Amino acid sequence: MLPLSFPELLRFQGVVFNKNTLHTPARGRIIKAFDDYLREGGFPEVVRRETKPEKRELLQSYYRVLFYRDIIERYQVKSKTVLETMMAYCLDVFSELFSVSRFTERLHGHGISVSKRTVSNYLQYLRDAFFLILIEKFSFSPRKRLMNPKKAYLLDLGFASLGAPFSESRGKMLKNIVAVELFRRRKETFYFKQRHECDFIIKSGTKPVEAIQVCWEIGDSSRKRELQGLAEALRTLKLPRAFVLTYNQEMQLEVEGRTVAVTPVWKWLLSEKE
Repeated sequence: MLPLSFPELLRFQGVVFNKNTLHTPARGRIIKAFDDYLREGGFPEVVRRETKPEKRELLQSYYRVLFYRDIIERYQVKSKTVLETMMAYCLDVFSELFSVSRFTERLHGHGISVSKRTVSNYLQYLRDAFFLILIEKFSFSPRKRLMNPKKAYLLDLGFASLGAPFSESRGKMLKNIVAVELFRRRKETFYFKQRHECDFIIKSGTKPVEAIQVCWEIGDSSRKRELQGLAEALRTLKLPRAFVLTYNQEMQLEVEGRTVAVTPVWKWLLSEKE
């Protein structure tokens, strides 16, 4: 079972939401709950805990169970050091590319001897144990998809709090939330990267049909940088639909000659659209 979705979290906490409440003072409670969701994730028992130390202690216990029972024992992993290092690394680089070659070189630089095959296998174990979601680079060629680095997202964002304190990135957290929701909605999802990068490409059947760019906010100085990956994906893949998700902005923009909606992530999470 997956951790609580954001609508499930609101119901779990007794927060009423509908189209009307989004335009009342209750909107503040929803945003506050979303802020907690970003920091703490959606494990029900973690949400129930009152204090940060209690929440952290429970997340650490889940982490240990996943490490020892779900991976070490299940897959008879021989190198605990490699797995431990890989999981800690993922806590810091979630929502970013995970290159098997570069991580293997990183281990070699620390005097840890391991093959790329082993690192690749361990990465799949983390996915199969529902610690990570792995998203491939979009390509019509299955071979190219296999050969390129994958984007790694934590299945529950609460685990990110166990990483290095300086690793927190609000933009990365938003991207992670969106990746998990797309996984929950069973969307066939990829990332796009050529000269620029677009966070998510949704494929239906044999064709890509939608692009999603995620950023904390769109400002006058950052607009070009944030939208150029989306524009390139629209232009290259000839996509019929696209939208932008932010923390709390709502507007419309022109991208590649078409109108693109900008929507808060929390509102998108509450939408019923599949």
